[in-house]
Amino acid sequence: MTIISDKLPSMKNSKNLSKIYLVTGGAGFVGSHLIDRLLEFDVGVILLDNFNEYYSSKIKRKNVALLQAHHPNSAFVIIEGSINDVQLLNTIFSTLPSMKNSKNLSKIYLVTGGAGFVGSHLIDRLLEFDVGVILLDNFNEYYSSKIKRKNVALLQARHPSSAFVIIEGSINDVQLLNTIFSTYGITHIAHLAALPGVRSTAYHINQYVETNSIGTQLLLEAASSLQRLPQFVFTSTSSVYGQTNNVPFIETDSCAQPISPYAASKRSAELIAHVYHRLYALNITILRLFNVYGPRGRPDMMPFLLMNACIDPSRIVDVYDNGDIQRDWTYIDDVIDGIIAALQRPLGYEIINIGYGTPIKLTKFIDQMQQVSNRQIRTQMKKSHRTEPSITHCDNTKARILLDFVPKTNVSEGVKKTWLWFQQEYGVNK
Repeated sequence: MTIISDKLPSMKNSKNLSKIYLVTGGAGFVGSHLIDRLLEFDVGVILLDNFNEYYSSKIKRKNVALLQAHHPNSAFVIIEGSINDVQLLNTIFSTLPSMKNSKNLSKIYLVTGGAGFVGSHLIDRLLEFDVGVILLDNFNEYYSSKIKRKNVALLQARHPSSAFVIIEGSINDVQLLNTIFSTYGITHIAHLAALPGVRSTAYHINQYVETNSIGTQLLLEAASSLQRLPQFVFTSTSSVYGQTNNVPFIETDSCAQPISPYAASKRSAELIAHVYHRLYALNITILRLFNVYGPRGRPDMMPFLLMNACIDPSRIVDVYDNGDIQRDWTYIDDVIDGIIAALQRPLGYEIINIGYGTPIKLTKFIDQMQQVSNRQIRTQMKKSHRTEPSITHCDNTKARILLDFVPKTNVSEGVKKTWLWFQQEYGVNK
């Protein structure tokens, strides 16, 4: 667990406090009584407890809930962790949680995978409003972490005065999740963190299950423990529809036969989310995204591969099925419109497609890129990949009805915008 210390907030209502107490074992019998007495004074208190099962942790959590109810406006922070965790202790002593400029915020968003392509665009949009945002990302090396850190630096530069916190860590770190949820008054969760990709999943199945399925379950578990349940939006994928001739894809279609471990891990997360909705009444909206592209896109995705081939004649792009595969390319700004709308609408449990609604052949997409770049792209034809569907085609009727979703950017315009960004970002001559 790593918490970036200079971005963690100071304690709620702690501005003028001269004394801040750390109480270890603070959820226990003596500890909870001590904290109850301390919070009668104008002081800050940090409760640190590992909630072990020497006796039922439910009793300790009840003690904590009682403290929160007795002292709702106090400078009181709860951290679940061990005194044997050196890193956690260093974090506690080097930082005090509560978000910069967050005093009067009514909405605080947790965005997992916030340093990535879609996540960084979402945060960029959210910070235009008077809200707080917590970015959680493990900065893994699925693709270069330098790109993700550059995305974060861009967000910091664009929003220097915003209530914006950056936490480096994993959604599979239960202790970190509990610390985040006990520290910040999170009202909305946009769960974008995942191991992406389709072809690579065939060789790393366990990693995809651990992150995309188990990681989602751990996040849902942490969210469901909150007194005030947050609005939960989870980005899934059109890959869950698998190989099918039933087009366009409708949310009620069977997704019982995914053709890649990535798709299977996402589908299982959807089902787990449904269980948490039924058990805890969490408002969960699942968005199945279709072939997202645009500025700051992932370098392993087709648009980026094509742009790199535009500027480097030595690069050859693999094209499957003679370029006859069709994709429903959806521009990033339209996708963010859909996510923002979902975050604002508690719908119970819904699965909603987010896509432009017009698939095109890969050969045509390549032609579009060659036209806007005025460059030739070298390709080599390959047989279809067993984990890739031959078509993705979004029926976005439900999104239009429930989210007022209206995609605005067609492929021609989107490719042009993406190429212009690429030129500026990488200093490409016209």
